Amino acid sequence: MSEAGPLPEQDEEAFSDILKRANVGLLLLASENQHNRVLYANAFMEGLTGFAPGELQERGFFELVTGGDASAIQEYYNKVKIATREPPHDFDIAIQRKNGDKIDLNVTTSLMETAEEEPYVLLIVQNITNRKAFERVIVSSFDKFIQTTIELDAALKKIREQSKALANYKEKIQNELMIASSVQRAMIPQTFPANDFVDIWGESLPCSELGGDYLDIFQLDRNRLGILLADVSGHGVHAALISAMAKVYFVNYSRHYADPAHVLARVNSDLEKIFRGTGFYLSAVYSVLDLDTMIMRTATAGHENPLCYFQDENGSGGAPDRLLVDDSESAAPSRFADKAGELLRIGNLEGGAILGSLSPGEVHYNSLTNQLRAGSTIVYYTDGIPEARNAENQFFGDDRLHEFIRKNHYLSAREFTQKLFQETETFYQGAEPNDDRTLVVLQILKSPQVAVPAMGKEQIREYFNSGQGLLDRGQFEEAIVQFQKIIEIDQDSFRAHHFIGRALSGLQRFEEAEEYFQKTIVLNPEYLQGFYQLGIVVYNQGEFEQALRIWKILYKKTGEYKKLAQFIEMAENRTRR
Repeated sequence: MSEAGPLPEQDEEAFSDILKRANVGLLLLASENQHNRVLYANAFMEGLTGFAPGELQERGFFELVTGGDASAIQEYYNKVKIATREPPHDFDIAIQRKNGDKIDLNVTTSLMETAEEEPYVLLIVQNITNRKAFERVIVSSFDKFIQTTIELDAALKKIREQSKALANYKEKIQNELMIASSVQRAMIPQTFPANDFVDIWGESLPCSELGGDYLDIFQLDRNRLGILLADVSGHGVHAALISAMAKVYFVNYSRHYADPAHVLARVNSDLEKIFRGTGFYLSAVYSVLDLDTMIMRTATAGHENPLCYFQDENGSGGAPDRLLVDDSESAAPSRFADKAGELLRIGNLEGGAILGSLSPGEVHYNSLTNQLRAGSTIVYYTDGIPEARNAENQFFGDDRLHEFIRKNHYLSAREFTQKLFQETETFYQGAEPNDDRTLVVLQILKSPQVAVPAMGKEQIREYFNSGQGLLDRGQFEEAIVQFQKIIEIDQDSFRAHHFIGRALSGLQRFEEAEEYFQKTIVLNPEYLQGFYQLGIVVYNQGEFEQALRIWKILYKKTGEYKKLAQFIEMAENRTRR
């Protein structure tokens, strides 16, 4: 121990044994009159703070408080002093580790006394930096939440059937629903990105006070736009709460994963833990549009694929935008219309299971990539539109929806949305809406084109030579900088995208590398290396079926190519395990 007063031998032996085996940070402090000096710090504390036990004894623990704020340090000292007189309690603290990183810790205090009744304070320290409080609350109390929301829905239905004696109570409930409805509406964007290249608009109409449909359109970064539609099973209070929960998950994962399929997989993994056995679920479609290249990647989870209509320069319908990389075995050019005015469904037609219904090992999500062109109109919708039912029990149907798109694609995105809602409203013939209706319309107004200045060609050659040399020497970060300079001059340089992908692969940043190889293929669909390397990075991420499909596409194009047959066999073996 330390010179602040050694513990009796039997107590010290017991403490030492506990401290050595603990898998949490443990600190033993001197009593109040010893100014809370650190007498002992276990090895686990070094992992938390970066300071060895001996360094903590010299430096003190609360001196690590972020910014060294004197008042905050004194506040924590006071809390520890209280522990010598009151029952144990805990508090949170933010510290700066030895390497400069800042982390949040939870500290629990406990009073300990020796045989001589000399007080010591034990601190139990845990890292809470990545804790998601809302998930804890939801997971631990979800059963109660489900029961409460079901009872509330039942109560609301019963209230509507009650006599005037319940009028005051009904008014109170309606006021609360109005507040909840206002909150739900606030979750849906009211303004949308606008520029010379795209026109986009979205709206959602719940069939009751609270709906289960949800849409979001958000800027992921300078050049990428996220488009999301989700539909929770049922509607009412529980559906509104689940859609709010889904928004949190999607916003979180869309910032960390570029591939829409990966986002759906992560959201499904979290929701399945909560929904397991409850019968609740939601369908979704999620796209990411690169505004610099008009390349769109889309993944679905039990949801209708968006519809795409293309109008050529003469104003007539033409073939929808061509598939670039499809994760499905059925991918073939014949899937895409040559006949004027036909509609293409964007995204993998096989899709994936609804979110929250199956465990991660039972479901797989795929993304499909499309190159969009000027004149494209893409329509995202929930099933409340084609399944709108009138007083004669007839459905609005897919045929009416398709015909509406063909006739009204020339309208602005906002006009198109509002007119289609009016069309379904008229179709109801006075009947009450039977489901929520949600719509997002995306129009590609102009394709970005960037010309390479003549003066930039010489620079490009220099950057290529420098970048390839760095790549050959394994200086991947430096190589990426050189190839990024090429893209700043010529954003359509498929070779620059390809070499950045290779450098990222060298750094084992496979998900980012996948994005660059996808762009390589978009910019030059005949560049065999792009398919080859794309399969490798997908395989390295454990997506063996997807890698197999990509390599099979390449094999159909070329036959034997490098070690392609060997790679295909290797991927087939992994998919059979």
